[in-house]
Amino acid sequence: MEGKIEEGPVGITKVKDLTPRSNKVNVLVKVTGVGEPKEIPNRLGGAAKKVAEAKVGDETGTIILSLWQDQIGSVNEGDVLSIENGYVSLVRGHMHLNVGKYGKMTKPTRIYQMSTWKSMSAPRSSSAKGSGRGTAADPEAEIGTGVEEGTNFFLPSQILCQLYRLFFKSSCQF
Repeated sequence: MEGKIEEGPVGITKVKDLTPRSNKVNVLVKVTGVGEPKEIPNRLGGAAKKVAEAKVGDETGTIILSLWQDQIGSVNEGDVLSIENGYVSLVRGHMHLNVGKYGKMTKPTRIYQMSTWKSMSAPRSSSAKGSGRGTAADPEAEIGTGVEEGTNFFLPSQILCQLYRLFFKSSCQF
């Protein structure tokens, strides 16, 4: 790619802000687990496709990332992923983040810290109070820590500055 400067995504969406209708989103997430691939039969009689699920998240929450065909095996626990032009779908009542054929998934060279987790892929209950996530009995039940005790954390503004410097190669002032 001579003569072309490749930039990262503009306008990064936080996991907590994803909805079942989200599309054309750019997210920066860390992989916390990868499931085993499954074969999905083609409804039209063609060749079956493979899919695997990966749990990914940022400092605001977690979501399931659907990995198809060649994406399987390219993602490992601990990887940081930049997903550009992704979209969200509902699979059996759970939100799944997808790259799709118009999206792009890359591994940035810089790593960032995550603090608190909230699963955005948890089933939604219409009787849940508050944020509408979690269960009716305990809407905040999915919160836990994503890193070991004693880890240094960055303030959200520091993380934004780091991401801004990473993608735009210039300083920021928040």
